[in-house]
Amino acid sequence: MSTDLSYLKAINYKFKKIPNKIENLQFKLKEKLFLSLGIPIKNINNLDILEFGPGSGFTAKILVQGNPKSYTFVEPYEESIKILKNSFKGNKFFFIKKDILNFNSKKKYDYIILEGVLPGIENPNLNLKHLIKYLKLGGVVIFTTTSPSSFVSDALRRSLKPLFELAGHNKLNSRKKIKKILENQFKNLKGQSRNIDNWIDDTVFNPMKNIMYTFGESLKVLNKRFEYFASSPNFFFDHTWYKQRNLDNKQYNRKVLDLYQRCSLSFLNSQNDDYSCLNFKNRNQYVDIDIKSMCIYKSHLKFWFNPSRKNFNKLMNDVKSLSIIVKNKDKKTYLALEDFVKFSKRVVNNKLKNSTFGKFDFFFGRGLHHFSFIRVR
Repeated sequence: MSTDLSYLKAINYKFKKIPNKIENLQFKLKEKLFLSLGIPIKNINNLDILEFGPGSGFTAKILVQGNPKSYTFVEPYEESIKILKNSFKGNKFFFIKKDILNFNSKKKYDYIILEGVLPGIENPNLNLKHLIKYLKLGGVVIFTTTSPSSFVSDALRRSLKPLFELAGHNKLNSRKKIKKILENQFKNLKGQSRNIDNWIDDTVFNPMKNIMYTFGESLKVLNKRFEYFASSPNFFFDHTWYKQRNLDNKQYNRKVLDLYQRCSLSFLNSQNDDYSCLNFKNRNQYVDIDIKSMCIYKSHLKFWFNPSRKNFNKLMNDVKSLSIIVKNKDKKTYLALEDFVKFSKRVVNNKLKNSTFGKFDFFFGRGLHHFSFIRVR
């Protein structure tokens, strides 16, 4: 998810060089990601790519192996532009210091990439609507979204900051305690490219106000001229024979959205298998998970920015409500949520003896969701 560089400067964020072993793993995983999005790297040969918010250029380092015709970086921060210019040399690379809404071009592109950009910015749909004007017919836009259920585990980790503030701990003492608490959880993250301090800064202390941007919201912009192409996680299956398929892209996208929403239990906890969506017999059951997850998202934000007892109680009640819904469907998630509630109450009441979680240590959502859509009109 995008992070404002002003925040990184304020906390004196220190980037740690990624060990070669982990960097090589990240490269391989990123190649697999693009393959799951329907884009083998070699297929971008001689095509024009436009990337917004490229950061240090990790995605571009992978895609340039496919020998694109041109690669244009659009980045609002001067620091990132300098890093990109040092990393990418040659007349096929172009660097533009602007944000999305101020970007204009007579040229159109085969691929437009917004990885980790839309969740975290103001008016994401306005930004998405602006940039897809620059995509060729038959071109592909790649972007990321969040889902309420996927974000529950992160929302609860972020709530550790106001928990210790409410308990009367100062900033330095809180940070030490939170680091101690999250050490086991960090070890459970496979393929992590950050060190624990960077991870805690991003996960717990980053003051992000506009994190939630859902797949359903993106369809409000894309439905008219675009069709779902692929995604990661891959949740979509369609047994329709191609000669019987409905050619209306809007109806096709609606079918995709329905299947996506059925996966809320799988998105909630990465320990759940890919078929947990089949546990639901009616739509209300999986919609309830997203509704309660959205309540947790909203109450965690209020608590994060205003650590009062009232906001704490609201968050705890929302977590308990979700745990009741999943109790008979997902025992692992139920136990993790109950663990978090009990732990949080001990922190606030200054009765914390053991500075570690139990089942919550293994509770992770499925993070950002990647989508690719093809322009059909």
